Amino acid sequence: MKIKPLYFLLFLALAFSACKKTAEFRLAQDLGPTSVDTTYTSDRDKNLTLVYFIPADLDTLAGWHKRLSDVFIYGQSYFGNNMQARGYGYKTYGLLKDDSLNLVKIVVIKGNLPKESYPYQGGVGNVVLEVNAYKTAHPAEFTSQHMLVIMPAHKYSADGNPGGVPFYGYGKWAFLLDYPDLNINYMGVNTPQARRAVGWIAANFHEMAHALNVPHGSGKVSDVTNPALGYSLMGNGMRKFIDNQSFLTEADCAILNVNEVFQANNSISYYQPVTASIRRIVARYDALSGNIEVGGRFQSSVNVANVIYYLDPNVGNEGTGTNNDYNAVTWRSEVIGQDSFKVSLPINELFYTGNYAYELKVKLVHQNGAVSPSIYYFDFVNDVPNINLRYEYEKTGWSIIAQSSQESSYPASNIIDGKINTYWRSKYSSGTPAVLPHSFRGDMVAARSIKGVSFLQRADGQKPVKDFEIQFSNSASTGFVSAGAFVAADKPGYQYFDLSLPVTARYFRLVVTSNRDGTNDSAIGEFGLY
Repeated sequence: MKIKPLYFLLFLALAFSACKKTAEFRLAQDLGPTSVDTTYTSDRDKNLTLVYFIPADLDTLAGWHKRLSDVFIYGQSYFGNNMQARGYGYKTYGLLKDDSLNLVKIVVIKGNLPKESYPYQGGVGNVVLEVNAYKTAHPAEFTSQHMLVIMPAHKYSADGNPGGVPFYGYGKWAFLLDYPDLNINYMGVNTPQARRAVGWIAANFHEMAHALNVPHGSGKVSDVTNPALGYSLMGNGMRKFIDNQSFLTEADCAILNVNEVFQANNSISYYQPVTASIRRIVARYDALSGNIEVGGRFQSSVNVANVIYYLDPNVGNEGTGTNNDYNAVTWRSEVIGQDSFKVSLPINELFYTGNYAYELKVKLVHQNGAVSPSIYYFDFVNDVPNINLRYEYEKTGWSIIAQSSQESSYPASNIIDGKINTYWRSKYSSGTPAVLPHSFRGDMVAARSIKGVSFLQRADGQKPVKDFEIQFSNSASTGFVSAGAFVAADKPGYQYFDLSLPVTARYFRLVVTSNRDGTNDSAIGEFGLY
């Protein structure tokens, strides 16, 4: 779920109320409800579904159908032009339209409950139940998995900003709002009323992009100084939309390029489950070029169209996650061969260096629209990236051949699956819980020359390991010799431990001897060798 925090609404209110007071702009025509017969068609079979959801005690707002049609037809051009600028050709989302009347099909659903039953906080559940019930009864009106639910605003702040309804992305849905001034004819008009209206159109497009699978993300420093670009729509570009300085990043467009409603035809099944992981990665800072150089290899059950990258700072201890990544600067690269990637990330394109913790997010954008993310942690120290991800051995074919303890839902094989969100956990749920030490034996398929160990705590930070030992042998069951004992920090991200001397062996044995919380209950996210 993607939910925009309340501070965004306050930001809009402050931004628009700060405009210099001038005479209010009025539209020349009064756009009343549409009462003509319509014939809706599309050049594709998968289209973005628009729903106008009206609480039982409200009605549609004046001119709603024409105003909203104009907005989303304009949005088609905005998205299409951005896709073309990023090298994908003029691709945009499909809509069912009557071209002769310039109207878009909008499914109108009358709610069963009064407006107070669908508030900003907690109102989504009731809307979803009723929309899904309508969808079950009228399946032909919903041609794709992507849906916009538009609701008429019924509360207004002192400075005229609308509200009172849910307003955020929600999986492949987005909750948007309508109010009488939501009119594309305000574009280019420099009055407080017009800037407020266009700001809400931009905010609707921002949430719509979430429903089209696009996360938050920022442009680069060079984008801000480019008058043809400016600010990312998925970052803070909503406030620059009226000045034509709001754009979609190359990462945004890479995701949209494989969205089902952006395709002229749907020859594949979109968003089917994908098995994918980064098998090798290296990331180092090159002081001479001023770049973070990233490269690696992946494996995937579905073809990868592009690889995208996010450098996400933790500014002011804002933390990580969906609503803390507006300032994540983004890049895109092509796939090299069938399974490799490489990119240079100049640090002079970042807005924050200094002393900040960072996430490097590497996302595989699959041809079927799915996106597989991997997250790596590093920091800046005095404006210099402290990053040195190691080039580990690929773990394809590796297996855990024995373990002292595991929960059936969190098996030991999870520590070598290349996925940061899966983990092993010692037995705790039934019978006699396992006690330390916990151990695993693994087979690397062939003998390797080992110089060090990579270690990842469980992604959510729970049950962190403290002390562990690594042993090696060329026999699957005997002859294991210790190559070192290490202390794992209680922190996110990969940790690296160099061996005192290189070892050549096929089999490893990992032994956990203590936990950070002093219990016997342990967990490990990932383990590797280099």
